[in-house]
Amino acid sequence: MKKIFAILIGLLFLVSTFALASAFLSDASYIHPNKTNYAIGEKVIVKSDAGYDALETPNGVLEFNSSSWDGPVLTMVWKAKNAGTVKFYNSKTSVLIKVAMDKPTPMQQFMKILGFGKKD
Repeated sequence: MKKIFAILIGLLFLVSTFALASAFLSDASYIHPNKTNYAIGEKVIVKSDAGYDALETPNGVLEFNSSSWDGPVLTMVWKAKNAGTVKFYNSKTSVLIKVAMDKPTPMQQFMKILGFGKKD
């Protein structure tokens, strides 16, 4: 009988923990980039479920292209112009995005020598 009570109390504790966590996280807003490391010239797509409060772009790292609202989700499209770090943040979360020069792989160098794989 003691084991059953111990199991029931443990389950009650577990369920109450998840209930409290979901209650506190229900009003959270998140920022979702499609990836965190970019090469110069790539499009940076960032989605946020509650807009954004601030954007830090030191030295003109990103160039704004467009933004659109789809219900509660804001989608922003930027173009990586220079190497550097960008921080998207709001009151609940922050995301750090890095832009660097694209390093060619040995296979890309070999293809370039042969004249294949030219970028438009």
